[in-house]
Amino acid sequence: MANGTRINQFAEEISQINEILIEKTNMEKILILHELLDDTPYKTGNYMQYDLDEYYIKHQKEEIIRNKHLDRIKLVPSENLNRLPLDEVIVTRKSIRDFSSKKVSFEQFSNILFYAFGKREHIRGIYDQRNYPLKFSNTQGGLNHLDIYVVVNNVEDVNEGLYYYDFIYNQLVCLDKGIMRTILAKIHYQSEFVVYAAFNIFIILDLERVVWKYLKRAYRFSHVDTGILLAYLQLVANYHKIGSCAVAGYLEHELENFLGLNEHEIPILSIAFGKKTE
Repeated sequence: MANGTRINQFAEEISQINEILIEKTNMEKILILHELLDDTPYKTGNYMQYDLDEYYIKHQKEEIIRNKHLDRIKLVPSENLNRLPLDEVIVTRKSIRDFSSKKVSFEQFSNILFYAFGKREHIRGIYDQRNYPLKFSNTQGGLNHLDIYVVVNNVEDVNEGLYYYDFIYNQLVCLDKGIMRTILAKIHYQSEFVVYAAFNIFIILDLERVVWKYLKRAYRFSHVDTGILLAYLQLVANYHKIGSCAVAGYLEHELENFLGLNEHEIPILSIAFGKKTE
């Protein structure tokens, strides 16, 4: 859809809201939206809305995981990361927009995905689950509501293409093969440097997996969780001397079409990674 999934679906409602808010400043619009999304019992008076009778538990995009016809690449992260002073990893991290043409090694690539978004352990009993998977990066209520899509451009032993990261089995699921730089340039219409990255990560929110518990506030929490995940990704990358840059300037509807997202899935962030120039 040319305008984006939700714009088409709720065109009339969005038009009505815009008409009501047309005279408001940007600050006033944000404050109004904040109150609309903040449905705590203190404000609503409904202290039973968080009293749940059942759980809605999904960890990943099942139609991708269950598709046996899609190729998979098992990642092989290091069993132990060599010790490096924490202050060095933190202090030397900065946004990098000038990437070298050197390939990122398969081990480095595996480490970044696994130690930021991979499965740390299984816990028995959470949400009545026998084996509930928890990631290295924390999320609201431990819910696995974020997905990672990866565009590979210059990584050793991984063909160029679009992949979905299966965090439970630590593997990439190939969704499309080929050079994606032209598509990346179209999506990131103001950020030319993105197309020269060794790989690009898109963080996607699946509202269905989290709204059932946190209601409207889930939207706010999801951006916090994305920030936490971003920090993990960038710090693990910097540990390996790989630069990165978070990109908020992208065409959301183009990204939705590229990834084949539905109306419940919302792109939150794009991140470019690549070897630093010397």
